[in-house]
Amino acid sequence: MTLIEGLVASVVLALVAAGAAMALGVGIGAQRDAQRQLLAGIAAEQQVSTIMTAPYADSDDYAGSEAVGALLSPPRPTTSGTLVRDPLGSAFSEFARTTTVTATTRTFAQYNNFSVPGWKIRVTVTDAAGRVYADIERFRAEEIQP
Repeated sequence: MTLIEGLVASVVLALVAAGAAMALGVGIGAQRDAQRQLLAGIAAEQQVSTIMTAPYADSDDYAGSEAVGALLSPPRPTTSGTLVRDPLGSAFSEFARTTTVTATTRTFAQYNNFSVPGWKIRVTVTDAAGRVYADIERFRAEEIQP
C-alpha cells in the first residue's frame, strides 16, 4: 500500500512540475513577443518622427524598404555637415521596414469641405517571415509659406 501511495504521489508531483514548466515556457514566449512588438513600434515611430521633422519637400525621400537587419537610424550631421544614417543596433536586427509617402488631400466636411494637401505617411515593420509587428499611418499637412 505504501508503495502505491508513493507512486501516485510521484505521478501527481510530476504532473504539477510539468504544468509549471509549460506555463513558464509560455510566459517566456509571450515576453519575447511583447519585446519584439515594443522594438518594432519604436522603429516605426522613429521613422515617422524623422519624416515629420524633415523639411516638407524632403518627406518623400524617406519612402522605400529596408531589408531585415538593415534598419537605419534618423539622420545625424557629421563634422563636415553632411547628414548620414547609421544602422540601428542589433536589437532591431530581425526587422524589416517599409515606408510609403503618398501625396494626398484631406477634406474636412465639418468645415465647409476645407481641404488640406499633404503627405500620407505609412510605416510598416515586419520580421523575416512577413509578420507585421507595427503599422503606423500619419498625415503631414503641407506647410504654408509666409
